[in-house]
Amino acid sequence: ALVLIFAFAAIAEIFSVFSGNPLLNWPVIMGSIASIAVLGTLAWMQNMYTAPIGLGYKYFGMCVALMLIIPVGLIFYNLIETLKGGALNMRAPLLFAIGALSAISLGLAAELQQSLVGAAWYLKNTTDSTAATHFALIGGAVFGGFAALHYWFPKITGRSMGEQLGRISFWTLAAGSLLAFVPMALAGWEE
Repeated sequence: ALVLIFAFAAIAEIFSVFSGNPLLNWPVIMGSIASIAVLGTLAWMQNMYTAPIGLGYKYFGMCVALMLIIPVGLIFYNLIETLKGGALNMRAPLLFAIGALSAISLGLAAELQQSLVGAAWYLKNTTDSTAATHFALIGGAVFGGFAALHYWFPKITGRSMGEQLGRISFWTLAAGSLLAFVPMALAGWEE
């Protein structure tokens, strides 16, 4: 969840600019990002469910991981509401930002099921857990990073990045990540 902090901040800026709407509930989004920083640090314990640690620690990790639903949900709601009703300028930064939010939502929805102690025992070390983690990381780091790059590169250098190449790279990354991780997620349930 900590990798997603930077992606959420970049997506918030891009959504606001390319929709022509002010960012909805900016203080709520910033407070949610701050709470993700704290809760995400504690939620690492959900990756230790199959380790020989006390049951109390496992349930603590589960509760903290489930508490992350609230700030992440608030961010998603406010970002989507920022886009709603705006005149969307569908350029490469916005495509990457929407792709980032979509991939993050797929990854975190799958991670949610693995934050439950019982399900984690079943899904640990399966391709499903690998796919869920990578969907969230690809969404945050790769799509979010490319959204930020396409948005801030012209502001920093004064030179525009190729819009057509940006669109091609977005669709290539989107198709590649879906082709790589959806079969892994489906195969994880058969193991």
